[in-house]
Amino acid sequence: MDESEEARVLAITKDYGELHQAILQLLLQVKSIDSHKLTRFVGDAVADIVIDEKTIKRRQESGNDDRNVAETERNENKTDDDVEEQNEQRQNSRENRQLRIQVRKRLDDIEVLNTMGVLNRRLTPLNLCIERMIDENSTDDVESSTDEAAYIYTLINRKSTKVLQISTSFSEKEMKVISFLLDLTFGDSTGDEDTSSRREHYSIARYDTLNNIRSGFGYSMVEAEQLMTRLVLDGWFELFDTSYSLTPRSLLELKDYLKERYPSVSTCLACGQILVRGLECKVADCPVRFHSKCYQFYKVAHQNDVSCPGKDCTGSLEDVVDFS
Repeated sequence: MDESEEARVLAITKDYGELHQAILQLLLQVKSIDSHKLTRFVGDAVADIVIDEKTIKRRQESGNDDRNVAETERNENKTDDDVEEQNEQRQNSRENRQLRIQVRKRLDDIEVLNTMGVLNRRLTPLNLCIERMIDENSTDDVESSTDEAAYIYTLINRKSTKVLQISTSFSEKEMKVISFLLDLTFGDSTGDEDTSSRREHYSIARYDTLNNIRSGFGYSMVEAEQLMTRLVLDGWFELFDTSYSLTPRSLLELKDYLKERYPSVSTCLACGQILVRGLECKVADCPVRFHSKCYQFYKVAHQNDVSCPGKDCTGSLEDVVDFS
């Protein structure tokens, strides 16, 4: 990739246009996507734009502006022009493959994040935005502060103030079930609870979930399981081990609602996002909690100070325990 191509690649990511529209269409379809897949999508989309521009320029220079030229039948005895054209097509194909590889290498997570910033500036007046959260299901390891974490990117409707208001596919009865499940997950919603004590679990056992839906809302066990399957497939809940918990998409979409409704909701010290499982300081009443990946980054960045960052806490960053 020469300097002019690299400059064009960066311009495509910085100037709102075809790339950003393609990303928005993708997120409207899939709702959320992990950063590795998104980075690959952005790289391929940018490469396609550059390749299309080069193809159009090549045709214009050759005097062939007709993009819909019908292919003619080839005789077994090909002319020299036919052979030359085929060789040129093969050469262009090799160059395009090489360009695609180079673009993927050039566009890292930082470039993708900047691209999201350009898109978010266009979405803000529409009360929409794209946010990201650490993907706790990722198996990526963090060995240095420069390692790239796996994130989940989600298109958020900021105008929604009620639970799942963005979805019109749930009945009133189903909405009541969902609100009930949130109460089970995060505890009392009255705001009168003692916020100094920590909840030890932000998930609901699968059997308890189905049984509560059956007994509290008149569902059969089959109907209860069908509803939970639908919520999982729609990306609102996930089944982790044998318990249901909210997905990163749900936590991002409902962040303001959850913080207002449930005073004891926990947030990650490093990224500030709500978490439902991760690591916590084992000292009683210390509120410090991390996503597992955020903890790895934080520990690498603070390797010269292993004391717990919690106020008045005498614990150590080495002394953390799992919670879920």
